[in-house]
Amino acid sequence: MGPNPEATAWQRSRLGNQRGGAFSNTYDRWKRRYVVDYLTFNVRWKPLGRVVFNLSDFCIMIGALCAVLGMP
Repeated sequence: MGPNPEATAWQRSRLGNQRGGAFSNTYDRWKRRYVVDYLTFNVRWKPLGRVVFNLSDFCIMIGALCAVLGMP
């Protein structure tokens, strides 16, 4: 199954973000047995202050938001 020539740049970017983030997290799980997390927010609201993200999580989230918002 090759690339879809009718896919827009947004669709390719969205799918690339989702696949890339998922692949990166899966690779970390296989190689290290855990996912490396390295982004945290130093805020006063304690529930958000305890959350730690990695770049892969952001890529998956951006791709999912684009899909939900219906970007072409």
